[in-house]
Amino acid sequence: APMVVNPAWRLVWALSTLKDAQDNITLDGYLDHMVPLSEENLRRIDAVPMEFEAMRQRWGLDRWINGISDHEARRRHLGAPTITICGIHSGYGGAGSKTVLPAEAAAKLDFRLVNGLTSKLAHDLLRQHLDRRGFTDITIKDLGAEEFAASAPGELPERAAIAASQATWGKTPVMLPWYAGSGPMHPFDAVLGQPLIFAGATWHPNARVHSPNENIFVKDYFGSMRFTASFIEHFAVL
Repeated sequence: APMVVNPAWRLVWALSTLKDAQDNITLDGYLDHMVPLSEENLRRIDAVPMEFEAMRQRWGLDRWINGISDHEARRRHLGAPTITICGIHSGYGGAGSKTVLPAEAAAKLDFRLVNGLTSKLAHDLLRQHLDRRGFTDITIKDLGAEEFAASAPGELPERAAIAASQATWGKTPVMLPWYAGSGPMHPFDAVLGQPLIFAGATWHPNARVHSPNENIFVKDYFGSMRFTASFIEHFAVL
C-alpha cells in the first residue's frame, strides 16, 4: 500500500474536485454555459406546490442541504444543474478483514443538464478538468444521455393537456416549465421544432420513483388512460 498507487484514493481525490464542501459545483466552466432562468420561468417554478414537510419526513430529513429554504429547494429541484455520484465501487467491502489493495475503482456519475449545457460539453469539460489536475489515468465512459429540451408556455400540447385534465379529473393541472428528469424530448424540440409535454397522473407522494418498489395507484393508472384519450381528442380540435 505505501509503494503502489491506490485506484480508490485516486478516484476519491478526483471526485472531490467536482464539488466543494458546501455542495457548490466546481467543475471548470460547467456553470459558465448555463442560460439564466427567466423571470417567467422563475414565476412558474415558484407556483409549483410541493409538500416539503411530508417529503422531509419520508426521506428522514430534518432540513434541506446546507439549511436552504423550501423556496430555494424548489428552485434548485426544478431549475439547477447537478453532478451526482450515483455509486462508487472498488476493492473488497464484504464481511471481515481483508487488507487488499484495489486493482481498479469506478464511479457512476449523473449530470442533469439545464439550458445551455449539452452532454458533449459536460463530457469535454470533465475530461479537461481531470487532465488539468493530473488525472489523465482516469477513463470516462459515456453510458447514454438525454439533452435538455423545453417548450414555450401556451403551446397546443399544453392547452390540450389542461383541457383533458379538466375533463378527466375536473381539475386544472400543475404546470411545470420542465421536469427534474429526462426523456426523449430533445429531438422533437431541436430537430423537428415541435412543442411537447409530459403529462398524466402516475405519480403520488410515496411512488418511490426509480426504486425497486416503484408503484402507482390503480385509479391513477386507469385515470391516465382516460386522460390520454381526452388529450388526443382535445389536441385534434383546439
